[in-house]
Amino acid sequence: MYGGPLMLGALGFQATGIASGSVASSWMSWSAISSGGGVPAGGIVAMLQSLGTQAGNLAWGLTGGKLGFTAHQNYFCLKKQKSKKQ
Repeated sequence: MYGGPLMLGALGFQATGIASGSVASSWMSWSAISSGGGVPAGGIVAMLQSLGTQAGNLAWGLTGGKLGFTAHQNYFCLKKQKSKKQ
C-alpha cells in the first residue's frame, strides 16, 4: 500500500514529470521508438506517469488515513472499553 508510490518515484515517474536519466525515461524512449515517434496514450508508460503524478497525494492520503484509524482505535475505542469496566 505504501510501497507503490515510493516505487513509482524511485523509477522516475514523478509528480513533475519523468525524471531524466531514470528507468522511466528509458521506458519512455523505448515506447516512443517502438510506436513510431510518440508515447501512445493509454500505454503502460502513460499509465505509470499518470499514477506517478498522483502518487504524492495518494501516499499522503494513505498515511493520513492510517494515522487517523490508529488514533481512533487507540484513543476512542480504548476510552469506551475503560468506561465499560468501571
